[in-house]
Amino acid sequence: MKFDQATLKARFHEAKAEKEAAESSIAPLVAQRDALMAQMRPIEAQISAIDAQLKAAREPIYELSCEMGKIAKFLAGADGKARLG
Repeated sequence: MKFDQATLKARFHEAKAEKEAAESSIAPLVAQRDALMAQMRPIEAQISAIDAQLKAAREPIYELSCEMGKIAKFLAGADGKARLG
């Protein structure tokens, strides 16, 4: 391939046409995916709302777990095993 302006311009336009053809061939798949994504958005919003509720509900559980860990560490014997029995 020559690297003069005319040859490079011609190749540019060929590549552009190839790119447009490739893009148009995948357009149905893109449209199908976009339609599915649109259906998912309301469900994602519901999941986000439930996630926020779960986060708030789990906070006391986390704090209790931390407290239990501190107690177990305090009650550990010389061998490192907790005496919780």
